[in-house]
Amino acid sequence: MNLFGIVGVFSGGLIEMSSLNFIPLMTSHWKQYLLLLVIGLVYTGIWFVVFRFLIVKFDFKTPGREDTDETKFYSKAEFRAKQAGGQEMDKKTMLAALTTSWT
Repeated sequence: MNLFGIVGVFSGGLIEMSSLNFIPLMTSHWKQYLLLLVIGLVYTGIWFVVFRFLIVKFDFKTPGREDTDETKFYSKAEFRAKQAGGQEMDKKTMLAALTTSWT
């Protein structure tokens, strides 16, 4: 970006960039900020094309591109049963287990 005369602090988020660059300098450097937006959009396009090509070419497994068709969504009850080691406990049994372990 230095090649195009764009300098500043661009390492942080939107609040940091606004407080250090955009708000104090917008009146005199608005053309550079438009150029910064164009350069950012071009870089975004380049990153998208390169990563999409690499993912498709080398068949990298990303979320949603797994080989198995057996994706199953578990309910909260099934998850809790699995966490309990396959034993689903009701509230009375859990309360009894907690009170007996404290005495």
